Amino acid sequence: MKKIKVNEILIPVSNLGDDKIVVDRALQLGKRLKSNLTFLHIKKGRLIKTGAGLNFMEASENDDFSKKEIMDYIKSEKIKKKVSVDVETIEHFDIGEGIAENATGFELVVIGHKKEGFLDRIFGGHTLDKVLNHVNCDVFVVKVPE
Repeated sequence: MKKIKVNEILIPVSNLGDDKIVVDRALQLGKRLKSNLTFLHIKKGRLIKTGAGLNFMEASENDDFSKKEIMDYIKSEKIKKKVSVDVETIEHFDIGEGIAENATGFELVVIGHKKEGFLDRIFGGHTLDKVLNHVNCDVFVVKVPE
């Protein structure tokens, strides 16, 4: 049986509460495959209409968790010594596009998926669809309970 080697794994996270199952799966994969893990902390901003057109508005600090929370969770899982872990933070108005833009150089993206509401699908599209159609690497989808 051929052994799979994946050097670089990207794990987008936007809400540690919802994404803990994804983080856990990614940590297990990283440990098993001896991969470098990069958690992409996505802070969702908003586009607002002004007289000059559409402008990006920064994400609210109150709506997000911190890089420190991610690292504390990873340390609590006693994984840090077994795999290389990094956390990068970005702000983007569209989570799917933010992931796709930052997936360059990675061999695998581990992403969570849960059923999105009707209005989310109409106005924002599926984050998973955007990732699947715009990244140039394999995608491992973790089903997140509703």
